[in-house]
Amino acid sequence: MDACGRLSARATGTGLYDTILAAYTAAKETYRPGVPNRVLVFTDGLNKDASSMTLAQLKTNLAKAHDPKRPVNLSVVIFGAENAPVEAMDDALGAVDGYLDTLKEAAEVPAVFIHVAAGGLHG
Repeated sequence: MDACGRLSARATGTGLYDTILAAYTAAKETYRPGVPNRVLVFTDGLNKDASSMTLAQLKTNLAKAHDPKRPVNLSVVIFGAENAPVEAMDDALGAVDGYLDTLKEAAEVPAVFIHVAAGGLHG
């Protein structure tokens, strides 16, 4: 609790691509056979930290992190994708056969959870 009280926010913006890679890597490293190993990221789709990796680097790093013996289903859901690089993000996630969805309303969230719970099947 004391440490939390000493934390301060930095005005760097969201490092979305770094966060996606970190979440995927953590899930792979803590992989448990026989149970679903999934990462679900809800975002506005914007990477606002100029010092973080690019989408091309995210794609490369996801491909490097991928381990068929420790499969992790990666799903990214973008709310209000008007300004987000949706096609490029979808391409980057393809490195691990990740799933990308875009939502316009909160009422669409339950369907995303059902999709992810079903294994993130594409189709």
